[in-house]
Amino acid sequence: QAEAGIRYSSTSRGLGDVYKRQKQKSVFLLVQNFWEGLIPEEELPDLLIMFLRKLLVFYLFYVTKDEFRGCIFCLKEDMNDFDVIVVGGGNAAFCAALAARECGSRVLVLERAPLEVSGGNSRYTAGAFRFAYDDVGHIRELCPELTEEQLDITDFGSYSTDQFFDDMYRLTRFRTDPDLCETLITQSRETMIWLQKNGIRFMPIYGRQAFKHEGRFKFWGGLTLESWGGGPGLVDGETDLAQKAGIEIRYSARVLSLIHSESGVNGVKVKMEGKTHEIKRRAVVLACGGFESNTEWRTRYLGPGWEMAKVRGTCFNTGDGIRMALEVGASPYGNWSGCHAVGWHAPPPAAREHAWLGERRGLPERRGLPRQPAQQHDRRVREGAR
Repeated sequence: QAEAGIRYSSTSRGLGDVYKRQKQKSVFLLVQNFWEGLIPEEELPDLLIMFLRKLLVFYLFYVTKDEFRGCIFCLKEDMNDFDVIVVGGGNAAFCAALAARECGSRVLVLERAPLEVSGGNSRYTAGAFRFAYDDVGHIRELCPELTEEQLDITDFGSYSTDQFFDDMYRLTRFRTDPDLCETLITQSRETMIWLQKNGIRFMPIYGRQAFKHEGRFKFWGGLTLESWGGGPGLVDGETDLAQKAGIEIRYSARVLSLIHSESGVNGVKVKMEGKTHEIKRRAVVLACGGFESNTEWRTRYLGPGWEMAKVRGTCFNTGDGIRMALEVGASPYGNWSGCHAVGWHAPPPAAREHAWLGERRGLPERRGLPRQPAQQHDRRVREGAR
């Protein structure tokens, strides 16, 4: 009994209260190892075997549900000595988690959303990827399922790094960070290859980025490939890869703040199932989106009237990661008064549902903007303009 860490109490609140939290960890670890066969019975005295069996029955039938959950959480926290905590559950978060796991780190992913709507805005996209490539050989490397017949009737063209740079500078009006832009462009194809080797499958975007002329499909705009299943397929695929790699994922886990000291950030405070926990680890990655779903922040930074905007993506991007970083001394950076937005007439949640369905199916009016009547051959609005 002393080895199991048990002590008796005279409290009348029930059998589950006779153990303190730290004692519960030791007891659960002992019982679980016995249950899973990690402690061979032939190596134990008969008296200890009998005791462990009775202890297992006690915990299965007498400990309350909440206490059981609490003990399991403590046990899992002890058994998983995480090196890296990733905050977020979209494409960026899973890429960071998988990269850290490749380097041998034990990784914990904390996703604020529940499982069924997890994935951030990645889930609401078409799953398209812009990257630099030279010829059809680079496309075939990423899409080995393409047949010779498909290749014969398709002109994939090319999208050079110079074209990518030109598009970035043109669309941002030269506001893009030069160093980050260079990293994005020069490593874009390498990153696609890494995703494909990890198990993410890609396919050409025939429905939206190619037109047929004289029997051949010709791609345009530099946006050539998308993940199988669109955004939802990408998130589900990366979730499966993370789980197979031994990465632990906890859903409905909202990170409230960063734990920091003179040595830097070394953990997070997270709220799960109504309780706040501290998890201290040596590295934290914030990959939890922007603040487009935060009505107050939209009005503060984008200007009056933006509180009326309808969010067609995830409702969980409220700027938590940005706020936490600023609270510990991070410097604000970037274009706070600008954003990417499109016309939309369907209110959420209908907007969010139609957004990804429309993009996945390649619907021409997927952005929800009704066509405007032409007056004197002058179109007032370009549908789908970026």
